[in-house]
Amino acid sequence: GDSFYGVQLQRIQLGATALAPKEPPAATIVDSGTTFMYLHSAAFLPLLAAMRARRCVTLKPAAAPSDEFCVRLPFGGSLALLDRCYDNVTVVLPGATLSMPPSAYFYAAEDAGQYCMGVFNNYERALVLGAINMMYREVIFDRLNRRIGFRAADCTLDAASGQ
Repeated sequence: GDSFYGVQLQRIQLGATALAPKEPPAATIVDSGTTFMYLHSAAFLPLLAAMRARRCVTLKPAAAPSDEFCVRLPFGGSLALLDRCYDNVTVVLPGATLSMPPSAYFYAAEDAGQYCMGVFNNYERALVLGAINMMYREVIFDRLNRRIGFRAADCTLDAASGQ
């Protein structure tokens, strides 16, 4: 509970819709060793239902386990199609808002053209912010002052310079 990895959650939302506003997680942690984001069930289930309910002409639902969501992009389709179809997932903390566009929270599955949501059910009352929440950000773990800082960062690789 009180470790330096723990943070206070103000809210989590899909687009402008708050997820489980009356049932906050018992704990929220930031874990750089966890790849994806794990929501408490009260927030994950409405997120999953909203994703499944959204229909986009260019994206087709893809086979996935019952507690996951995947789509198939058309041949040659870009990740921008995900951003045009689905809403951002936003985590609001005191002093920080971490918004992820769909192109950041979907990951390429093993099947070509298939992308799956990197947000999963934790099956517990805790929320885990993983590496997917840290993408395109500098994250500073200030252990001495028991704080975590987030700052937007341009993490693109310049192919010409290799930096």
